Amino acid sequence: MICTLCHQEIHEYHPELHQLVIDETHTAHVCSDCITKFFKWQQKLYAKLFPTTAMKKMFGQDIPQDKKEYHKKRIS
Repeated sequence: MICTLCHQEIHEYHPELHQLVIDETHTAHVCSDCITKFFKWQQKLYAKLFPTTAMKKMFGQDIPQDKKEYHKKRIS
């Protein structure tokens, strides 16, 4: 099976994992690498929309200085 996005062969194809069903007439076959890239892209978008400290640390974004001071006070 060939990936719809990158046109590479999908190794160890499994329909439940690699087949994206959009509706009754549209499906896409997506490889594990493209799934991972899409997932990471979505995580970055959610990190911007819902900026929690954990998500910012995960994606290397700076934590605002006032939050750093807040966390230092909480720990002390």
